[in-house]
Amino acid sequence: MSAFLTELDEYLRMSGVEPHFQVPQRRHRKHARAIDYRDRLEPEIWDKTFKFTVVRNPYALMVSCWHWWVQKAPHLGNGSFRPLAERVRRLGSFSRFLEDDLGRRYLNNWTGNPEDWFLDEEGRDLVDFIVKQEELDRLPVELVKRVPVPGGIRIPHFNRTEHDDFRTYYDDRGRRLVEQRFSYILERFGYRYD
Repeated sequence: MSAFLTELDEYLRMSGVEPHFQVPQRRHRKHARAIDYRDRLEPEIWDKTFKFTVVRNPYALMVSCWHWWVQKAPHLGNGSFRPLAERVRRLGSFSRFLEDDLGRRYLNNWTGNPEDWFLDEEGRDLVDFIVKQEELDRLPVELVKRVPVPGGIRIPHFNRTEHDDFRTYYDDRGRRLVEQRFSYILERFGYRYD
C-alpha cells in the first residue's frame, strides 16, 4: 500500500493540494507490519498519519496463498522462493498444504496471522481503519472523509492469483485447520465459510 499512497501524494501535489500521506522514503520490507512502521517512524509522523489495513476472508486467503506458492513464488525473489515453491508443489494438494508448516504458519512468504500486521503488543489496533477486502470499495470513501484526496479513487489489485471459488478447495479437516488458525479474524470480522 505504501507505493499506492506515494502515488496518491504525487497526484495531490500535481493537483495543487498539499500531500497528506507523505510516506517517508525509508527502507522497509514489503508488507511490513504496523508495529514496524510505528517503531521506525518519528512519533509526529506516525501520530498524524491515517493508517489503514485490509483483511481478507481466511478461507479465501489460504486458497490464494497456496496458489501464490504455485503460480507466483517460483518466479520471484531471484529464484530464492523456488525451493519452498517446489516443496508446496510436491505436497500435491491444497489439503496437504494446510497441514504443512507453510500452511500452518505462513501467509505467502511471511510468518504470522493477519492480526499480527495491525495489533500492538497488548492486542490493541495500531491502525485507524480496517476494511475487509470484500468491501474494498469502502476504503476510498473513508480516505475522502479523512484526508484531502479527490473522489473517484480506485484501489488497484496487485499480485492476483487465478483460482476457483474457495469453497471448492476445502474438506472438513481443512475447514477446521483454518478455523483454529484464524479464530481471531473469523470472530472479529464475522467471516463464515458459507
